[in-house]
Amino acid sequence: MNNKQRILVGAIIFCTLLAISFRITSKETIWLWSNLPFISIILILSAFFFAWLWIKIEQKRQEERIRQIRKKNETEISQHRFLDLLSEREKDVFKKIIEGKANKEIADELNIAVSTVKTHINNIYKILKVANREELKKIANQ
Repeated sequence: MNNKQRILVGAIIFCTLLAISFRITSKETIWLWSNLPFISIILILSAFFFAWLWIKIEQKRQEERIRQIRKKNETEISQHRFLDLLSEREKDVFKKIIEGKANKEIADELNIAVSTVKTHINNIYKILKVANREELKKIANQ
C-alpha cells in the first residue's frame, strides 16, 4: 500500500467514525449529528468517495503489476525460445551468422546459393524483429 492509499484509508476511517459519533453524558447518550443529520450523510458519502479513490489506485497498481509480469514473461519467452520460431535451415544460417561467417561462407558450407542465404537472413530478421547482425548477436548472447 502506498502513501496515498494509507491517507485514503485514514480518511475513510475518520469520516466513518465521525459520522457515527456519540456524545455521552452522565444521563444519556446522544448521536452527535442528531440535529444535523445531513453532516453525517456528507461524511459517509465522503468515506465512500475515498474508498472509490483507493480502489482506483489499487486497480492501477495491479494493472501495472500485470503489465510488468507479462513483459517479463514475453522477454523470457523470446530469450529462451526464439530458436523454436525458426526453421531448421534458418537455425543453421543463424548459427553461422553467430560464428561470424559471411554470406558467401555460409552458402558454401551449407551448399546453398547466396541468394538463399539472404532470404533466410531476411526471414530470421523478421521473425526475431531485429535489423542487423549486431542485434541478432545480442539476442543470441542473452
